[in-house]
Amino acid sequence: RGLEECQSHKLHVISSARLLRVKGQCLAAQEKYSEADNCYQEALLKLEAASCTNNTLYGSSLFFRSLLLVQVDDLDLARVEFEKAESILDKAPNIGNVDMQFRSIYSPELLMRFGRLEEAKRVADRLYEFRRFRFPLDGNLMAETKLLCAWTQAALGQKEAALLLADPSMYVLQSKLPADDDRNGKMQWRMAEIQNICGRTKSAREYYEKSAAIMKSKFGASCHLYKDCQAKLSALNGGTPYKMVMLTPVPNVNRSVEPAVSSTAPRVGTETPVTVVATMSGPATAAAIASGGGQFSGKIGDKWALLVGISKFQDARLNLKFPSKDAS
Repeated sequence: RGLEECQSHKLHVISSARLLRVKGQCLAAQEKYSEADNCYQEALLKLEAASCTNNTLYGSSLFFRSLLLVQVDDLDLARVEFEKAESILDKAPNIGNVDMQFRSIYSPELLMRFGRLEEAKRVADRLYEFRRFRFPLDGNLMAETKLLCAWTQAALGQKEAALLLADPSMYVLQSKLPADDDRNGKMQWRMAEIQNICGRTKSAREYYEKSAAIMKSKFGASCHLYKDCQAKLSALNGGTPYKMVMLTPVPNVNRSVEPAVSSTAPRVGTETPVTVVATMSGPATAAAIASGGGQFSGKIGDKWALLVGISKFQDARLNLKFPSKDAS
């Protein structure tokens, strides 16, 4: 009975904390950042009091608070909250978890601001791979995803590829999103960033002006994107070269170091064409493997894995572009 009461109490805490987090998201979308931050902090305090700090809801609340802090330019605290969120969310399963579905959507922007550009591109590419079989390729959601991928490409110096992806994506968005919609304003800002990074100052100025007009009409002159557009326009008019505001990445000292491998060994993350020529049925036990003549060279307790990313399937609709990244 005591255990049931404890579980019931924790369930109540989690439910109320989730509602607080959702309320915080709604307030943040309305640019009411102070009120939103109060909701996030109250949710975190409730979960801490119930010893639920390893719960994915706790991690997601930290994540959204980090996103909010980036929007108000408190990058140092944002990174602290984001890294705490990562330490929790990295251990959680993604599939079917309501507190994890947001991660691939918002992570690239945070990773970009924290100077982790390669990671941002990988996450954006995976989001594209996930969505392209589930949503219309000519729809506005896929266009938004492509624009996100183009932004990460531009930041990494892949300017030609970024522009080839961004230009048709923005054309789709302009034809499908209402002219005064705040999503349109955000996409105009992202397109301006891509154009600015790639040295297209005239186009960048036009997109910043469109974004500024939309965001000011929706949220007023205090809107963070409106103020960012004004700052970028001022820099462009003064001839100042573009520079993304981001933190210098800090190495994660807790990450384990991979053992050295010989130059002839397959490298993690490389794509090597293979053909599957055998299958196995029944339980795969250590004894069964050993009976095949294999010898284990590692110490007892080492764990070994063969990770295979499959790119081509019988049903061509299932083909993937980045199988090695999925496997590694």
